[in-house]
Amino acid sequence: MPLTRNLYELDEVVSALQVCLRRGWGRAAFWLWELVVSKEETLALQTLNDAWLHVGGGHDPDLLTLPLTDNGWTERYVRIVAAIAATKTRNAVRYLNETAHDPIRPFVTPLPSSEKARQRRQERSAAFVASLSTEEPIEKNKAAHWWISFDAACRQHHPRDAIWLLQAVQPILSPDAIWSAIRIAARGSDITKDAIALLQDVAEPHPTHQALAQANATLLLSTSTKERESIMLQKPTELLNYRREWATWSSMVGRRKARIHTIPVEALHGSTTRGSIPSKYTNITDVRDPVILLSEGCRFWRLALEEAGVTTDEEGNSAFPDDDALEDFYQRYFPDDIPDEWSAEDQAKSHGRGCQDSATPAPLPEEVHIREEPLPLRAWNSATHVRHTVSPCKKLKA
Repeated sequence: MPLTRNLYELDEVVSALQVCLRRGWGRAAFWLWELVVSKEETLALQTLNDAWLHVGGGHDPDLLTLPLTDNGWTERYVRIVAAIAATKTRNAVRYLNETAHDPIRPFVTPLPSSEKARQRRQERSAAFVASLSTEEPIEKNKAAHWWISFDAACRQHHPRDAIWLLQAVQPILSPDAIWSAIRIAARGSDITKDAIALLQDVAEPHPTHQALAQANATLLLSTSTKERESIMLQKPTELLNYRREWATWSSMVGRRKARIHTIPVEALHGSTTRGSIPSKYTNITDVRDPVILLSEGCRFWRLALEEAGVTTDEEGNSAFPDDDALEDFYQRYFPDDIPDEWSAEDQAKSHGRGCQDSATPAPLPEEVHIREEPLPLRAWNSATHVRHTVSPCKKLKA
């Protein structure tokens, strides 16, 4: 498998970042740094965003705008960790999977709490209906009642109820129509509206990914405005420490001491390099003499070889123009000593015996279930029934 800038296996670094993010281990920052200095920024960003969308609860979408600089990476990382910690189990995947096949809505649409609330319902639901393309296969009255029910569930701070309603329209409305409903339901300052726009922008065209981003937006709308915007505006207290660490690591890049952490055992699942090798075999030679494999390494090594005029022989190994070029390459990229002279402990941080016999199975992509068939008409009507009488209970929120 490709080697990273500091000679870890690339797939094991990605797995280590995923595991550490999910478990709240601070070492995740190091594995993120390793991907960035390996010039695998796209892979690093994908791994961070995937964790945020799946278990970050939609908190703090403004982090998606941070620049991909050293300070931007550290802030993005710290804010994603904070989002995951704040969300706990209240995440989009959980609610989507709980509601995908549930035929019964958890709550009923409450009465409007005042005449003003009733008028607001009518105005905003009319705006939603007006935003729909003529190609959307839904009657105007049904669309209006669904939007009122969805908006009320968000305002009542019932995320499961709101995402149940989100699931109900997945087989009916287009993604653009659903995003229109979410935008019209947004309340509070422009911070919230900007957050919804960012979530829509990050959503990939695939229906499941769209539903995941929409569910995160719905989770945002299902929290109070004060709570939602306080999460988005807070500054992580750990940021300065991580920036110092990042700068320290960068000052050591390419040296043996930059290999600070060992790949955690928990990250060596069945699809990683060592997780797929039986224990009677070892890949230790890959780190002891890495140069012959660097042509298949991370983007950093591929660019470095190209700059050094290195070609690839018939067996796929790196072929240097001459011995002087090889010597110069070693002096530039291995200034301390060559990996073959490292201690066994240093080499074992990234390579060694396979662990196929004890490795956990390769994790399946986290399944996200969305409703594929429309609700029966009777169930739809029952779930989206809207009463227009003003509630005598002033404590209800419309």
